[in-house]
Amino acid sequence: ITIFLCDRYPEAGLAPAIDGPGRPKFLQLLVYFSSSVQNAFQMFYYPDRFADTPDHEHGSQARACRRLREVWQVVDEGIGSNEWMLGDKFSAADVYLFMLTTWLIPEQGHPEVQDFPNVFRIAKKVQKRKSIQHVYGTIYP
Repeated sequence: ITIFLCDRYPEAGLAPAIDGPGRPKFLQLLVYFSSSVQNAFQMFYYPDRFADTPDHEHGSQARACRRLREVWQVVDEGIGSNEWMLGDKFSAADVYLFMLTTWLIPEQGHPEVQDFPNVFRIAKKVQKRKSIQHVYGTIYP
């Protein structure tokens, strides 16, 4: 849906042009978020889908928490010193990153967003945007 909306409304400037040099990285990020980061959250919230028996669901959730740390570390390292996910230009990938960080619940064993300084830095910047404030308010001090 994110790709469709960005392509449908290119004037919003939330994605590189289809033939633009940043497009492959943009698509890579969105696919990684949906197939790896979201999958780790699914393992936690739907352990019955990943465990053979109800007795093994806790183990699935424990593995999901470790997996969350692994996938967020990959994202954090990929950001490096970039200002935004795609370098110096804000995009829908930054909004997607922010949304996914709001799913982290350390009280349930998830890592804290602060464990990933580059992710946290971008999430804090995204949350300052008026549209994000309208939807989420302030989450990160």
